[in-house]
Amino acid sequence: MLVLFQRRAKRRSTDTLVGGLATADFLTSIFILPVPKAARVPLNWLGEIYCMIQDPKIPKDICVTASIYLLVAISCERYIAIGHPIYFNRFLTRGRVATSIVIIWFFAILTSVPRIFTTTVRSVDNRGTVGICFYKPAGRTNQIVLSLYLFCLRLFIPTVTMLVTQSLIARHLYRHALMFRGKNDTSFHDVARRRVLNLMLIVIITYIICWGPSQVAVFLFFFRIIPPSFSQSPAWTLIFMLSFFNSCANPIIYAIRFKEFREAVWALFSRQRRPLAGIFEQEKRSIDSDAPTALTDVQTGEGVATKIAPPTFHSSGEL
Repeated sequence: MLVLFQRRAKRRSTDTLVGGLATADFLTSIFILPVPKAARVPLNWLGEIYCMIQDPKIPKDICVTASIYLLVAISCERYIAIGHPIYFNRFLTRGRVATSIVIIWFFAILTSVPRIFTTTVRSVDNRGTVGICFYKPAGRTNQIVLSLYLFCLRLFIPTVTMLVTQSLIARHLYRHALMFRGKNDTSFHDVARRRVLNLMLIVIITYIICWGPSQVAVFLFFFRIIPPSFSQSPAWTLIFMLSFFNSCANPIIYAIRFKEFREAVWALFSRQRRPLAGIFEQEKRSIDSDAPTALTDVQTGEGVATKIAPPTFHSSGEL
């Protein structure tokens, strides 16, 4: 977050989205901290609001949902950048990307609204002045609807979207690799294809591994396929801890894999000044050895001829 804020004047769409993802993950780590709950709450609208927000941990759910769909946004943004570079440069401005991040946060808030109605205040004294937070008993139909809702929201829709966009990216890069087959710069396109596919494959696999078990377990629990006692077992706690590990993995995937980010972090703690350029759209520097990017002198039998390097495709799909 500090690195991206320092370079906010030069960052582009990818940097902005990764910064939003880092913020969502940071807030998730804040709201997941255990906070002592009030033993008694007033039996009025203030107590109702407290129980609606604090007891089901609404802020945590909002941040988790925002983090998930920022991952989806990054996946879609990469597809547009690689598959439709002209539209990418024309329409995906920094302002519009920032607006999309705000929309994602509003979406995360709206999708957490159903959780608000799962708790209420129950009186614990004869005078009716104080009470405790109480989970409302849900009927069988409501449990099934809630399980389907969470399963689609946090696992099915994001996974399908990321798989589709990355499949389209793979197809696009494969076609470009075929176009340059047999030419001197074939290796560059192969390297670019592997980098993009490997990076997004890691993202998808990590997300499925982290969130899949917990969402499947909730789905099976509400359908009573697994016994209610399982919710009190150590395995239940473990799979839900695993889901939040995704917020720890994201900085590794999107940051440490980039040489430019490591250089920027080093610049924060050193006096060395570096150009304040974008970070996550500068992948080309790490694979320059595979692609000619300047005029190259080629020795021929008749003297020295000048060879102009062919257009180089950046990882963002730009020429």
